[in-house]
Amino acid sequence: MKLSVIIPAYNAKSTIERCINGIVSQLPRDCEVIVVDDGSTDATGNIIDKLAESHEQVVVMHTTNHGPSVARNKALDIAKGDYITFADSDDTIAPHTLEYALDTMQQHPEYDILEYPTHVDRGTEGQYDVSFSDCAYHSFAEYWLKLQGYNHSYVWNKLYKRELFKNIRFTPGYIFEDLWIQPLLMKRASIIATTSKGCYLYSYNPDGLSHNLDAAQLEMAVRAHAHTLSELSATHSDNPHFCTYYLKAVNIQIDLYSATGNIILDCHPIPWSYIKQITGKALIKAIILKLLGLKMLCKIINLTHKTTNATH
Repeated sequence: MKLSVIIPAYNAKSTIERCINGIVSQLPRDCEVIVVDDGSTDATGNIIDKLAESHEQVVVMHTTNHGPSVARNKALDIAKGDYITFADSDDTIAPHTLEYALDTMQQHPEYDILEYPTHVDRGTEGQYDVSFSDCAYHSFAEYWLKLQGYNHSYVWNKLYKRELFKNIRFTPGYIFEDLWIQPLLMKRASIIATTSKGCYLYSYNPDGLSHNLDAAQLEMAVRAHAHTLSELSATHSDNPHFCTYYLKAVNIQIDLYSATGNIILDCHPIPWSYIKQITGKALIKAIILKLLGLKMLCKIINLTHKTTNATH
């Protein structure tokens, strides 16, 4: 079997049919779509059961509600495809995207992961595209730092060789599960490729977990970045791309400090040669970080925000 598409679904009655039909319509017959009803309390279960009757490629699992990570893990346990990909139940995949991706993977058996473009619709927050050129990266560090893979670490706009998931599963209960599992998978990959063809269409869900963060979930994101930064620092701490990644993580750490007063992120030195190349607020933060350290930076930013809010 060529491809297993895994879709966790929870109370998705208004979108799940569109999602599944759009995927099935572009798949060869020797592919499967595994839909996991994660304990839905609406009509989702009935809808996907009927779709399975109409489409022989659709495989349905019904489980109690434990979240998308557990649902994906259950599907991975039964997936038969040579390749694995994921979709969320409220999203769609542009026509022919999966055909293009499969053809590319089969034309390049040396590719372990293939990432294709994404259109992100965040409702009132705006829209943006994540586009790629046709390129191949020969290490996790090259992909993660040079291409800034941490900014598009989505699990769903990629095809993976199924063998990458051997003894690797999503961590239950983690809101930013992508940030944890992607480095694990990509460090196993010999080549991570990108393609300019196709598009994953991400739809904003105001009730989604990632749009309703609490302090504990924010801490999960910081811990994920801290772990990856620690691994990369031994050989890439002087790399300008590493510094850019670190400052990205620092911004999240500042938000966490504002919410909890906790410092999770390690302090990595930033060369003056890098600081001289940046401008604006990032420059100010980098200088404070360099001279006074991470905790003092967090305190200063937090105090500045409190002062600003008090005057309005």
